Amino acid sequence: MEKAILLACVLAVLIPTGLCLSCYECTVNKQYKCVGAFKVCAKNEVCLSFFAKTEKTGLIVGGRMCGPAKSCDQSYSLSANGQKMTFFSSCCKTNKCQPSPKVKDNGIKCPFCIADDSGSCNGDQTLQCTGPEDKCFSFYSSGSSGQPTARGCVTSNICSSNLKNTIVPPSYQNGKIVCKDPESDQTGDGDQSNGDNSS
Repeated sequence: MEKAILLACVLAVLIPTGLCLSCYECTVNKQYKCVGAFKVCAKNEVCLSFFAKTEKTGLIVGGRMCGPAKSCDQSYSLSANGQKMTFFSSCCKTNKCQPSPKVKDNGIKCPFCIADDSGSCNGDQTLQCTGPEDKCFSFYSSGSSGQPTARGCVTSNICSSNLKNTIVPPSYQNGKIVCKDPESDQTGDGDQSNGDNSS
């Protein structure tokens, strides 16, 4: 398979095919360094990077790879133990490019919380959203009692996708996410929900 892709890339010098994209592929080690090598991607894949940012660790590259364009520009933010945490993906579409993160506050604010030992997640404080995040979310874990287990900021492309096809951690992918426009988060208008449905 690899030889076939490489051959297609050679032919693309004369006939553009879109198969020649080469991306850096790496995983993070214990020193938070992403170590790997360049890899020839499959057709229609882009250079995809995952990032995490907390007040304690700063910005961390979670991984770089070839990946589908539908995984680009997904982001969500929440707060735990008094510190904001943002997890997001970014893409680029030129040979050997390495996507840069989008981590600036964007002026949007959403209620935030993570359920405490009592299961309460009231969202009585607000969180500054980051980068492309344009919705407020309430997350309901599988088997929850009707109360959200987390609230925060999210991009609309996570709201409209099966959670199994997003950057949401696997342990949360069987739950349900309900998204609202920031200005309507307290009114019940503009609901958009998704959860454990088939892709």
